[in-house]
Amino acid sequence: MDDLDKNIIKMLKKDGRASLVDIAEALNVPRPTVYLRVNNMKKKGIIQGFTVILDEKDKPLKAAFLKVKSYLLSKMTDRITENVGKKLKEREDVIFVGLVSKDELFVIWQGNEFNPLKIKNVTGMHEVDIHDYKRM
Repeated sequence: MDDLDKNIIKMLKKDGRASLVDIAEALNVPRPTVYLRVNNMKKKGIIQGFTVILDEKDKPLKAAFLKVKSYLLSKMTDRITENVGKKLKEREDVIFVGLVSKDELFVIWQGNEFNPLKIKNVTGMHEVDIHDYKRM
């Protein structure tokens, strides 16, 4: 990674929605160069995605480990867990859903209105402090 890549990343950290044209103009390089550099950094895993940072004042971030109903047949449990994960991902207030085990999910959401225990096949919830899970 050279200085140009570092400067592109610096600009994207400042504004993840900055256009390639704006970045190219600010760094005084051709737009195709910025396009190729960003794509190469994506392929190498240096840039793993773009995200939105939400204002937490009115809607605090919350996180929990959710226990999903377990069945004797593990394939049935896997299917139920997958379906619960899909339902969670469809919600606008849910920011992240991750599989922990065949019958457990980790979920991050924003706001106080959502109660994961009301979702069918969710049998338990252990809420955690989201600040323990934020990247440094």
